[in-house]
Amino acid sequence: MRKNLEQHLKQKQSLRMNAELQQAIELLQYNLIELKDFLNQQVMDNPFIQLENTDYYFEASQRFSNGDEWNDNNWMESLPNDSHQSLYSSLYEQVLSNYRDTPIREVMIQLLDGIDDDGYLKEEKIKEFATIEPIQLLDAITLIQQLEPAGVGARSLQECLMLQTERDELSPPLTYYILEVYFDELVQQAFDTIAMKLSITPREVADVFEYIQHLTPRPGMEYGEGGAEYLYPEIVVQTSASEITYRLNGAMMPNIIFNQQRFNEYQEMKDDELQQYLKVKKQEFEWLKRALTKREQTLSRLAEAIIHFQSDYLNQKSSFPTGLTMKEVADWMGVHESTVSRLVKDKYMEWNGATLPFRFFFPTKVSKETDATKDMIHAALTELVATESKTTPYSDQGLSEQLEQRGLNVARRTVAKYRKELNIPSASQRKVKVK
Repeated sequence: MRKNLEQHLKQKQSLRMNAELQQAIELLQYNLIELKDFLNQQVMDNPFIQLENTDYYFEASQRFSNGDEWNDNNWMESLPNDSHQSLYSSLYEQVLSNYRDTPIREVMIQLLDGIDDDGYLKEEKIKEFATIEPIQLLDAITLIQQLEPAGVGARSLQECLMLQTERDELSPPLTYYILEVYFDELVQQAFDTIAMKLSITPREVADVFEYIQHLTPRPGMEYGEGGAEYLYPEIVVQTSASEITYRLNGAMMPNIIFNQQRFNEYQEMKDDELQQYLKVKKQEFEWLKRALTKREQTLSRLAEAIIHFQSDYLNQKSSFPTGLTMKEVADWMGVHESTVSRLVKDKYMEWNGATLPFRFFFPTKVSKETDATKDMIHAALTELVATESKTTPYSDQGLSEQLEQRGLNVARRTVAKYRKELNIPSASQRKVKVK
């Protein structure tokens, strides 16, 4: 009997710990607006929870200081549209929920930064991944193109229409093939030419043309153009001549309190079912309070990690943040990489008056062997070429050696690639002949 009781207690304790862990993980991924919405829902579900520090809703009043009449309609209109989900947020959530934590998923997450408001994957972002296996990069792009909305992640209008057609079982016959092989002819409405090559009627080609008129050339636009966006930094970082300091943005951080007086009033009632309800509601508050505390502690630890890895940039000793991966930060913090991903998602940091996304501090490295980023290499190459001897300019190997002296270990072939991206001629073309 005693053994069964012990097992039952252990099971209850395990379930409670799992519930707490799930709640803590859930809170990590919320930004401030999402967190406050979540807490408002908890207040609705638990009559003993009260939410403090909701002044952020009234910051809108500051935007009517120019003499505009203040009324309830103005207040409502000036609130951030936090029901609107950005394209990036939607894609990020789909990646996290649909794919396991693997190297390809990390590449997918980094590629999301290169998707513009129309939903297209920019070519310059793809070029940043020249150091990884081409098949791995292609796999990551292909997986992104399977996300919603249809057509997202395309690299051209042609590919965008093909991706949408591929998912539509009702598309006219041969639509995908015509888009793939005869796209230019279709755009020019050369129906007879296409029909003759495929042994079909011009009417069938015209049906394909009419069909694609109903596809969207800008799949990302269903999420809107963004408009005015209100950024609420969770961490405030300040630099001085002697140190870098940080603090949680206390003015914005929500806080919950337990209405003990109301709880005591109900507790005096002798009703077993009511007493059980009271016990559950108090436990819910305690779990939530611990989860909020854990969230703030983990955010603080993330701020410390960013200060640790990006101290040169924050101290303005470097013009660019150093290359940094979420795995490096996770190892330094002693947490799982997915925890860092959740923390970084849609959150901001204020630094010397500028509001920056946490992701800004995680630029992609040009290779595994160096912390250098593309921006660093571009800036260094531009400076070296501007100050080199005009009669004996640096070769690509010479530029590589000069970069190495600056702590930027970049292979000659990589130097050549970035030099071409900057439209810098080769050494022989830069050389000035002295007569």
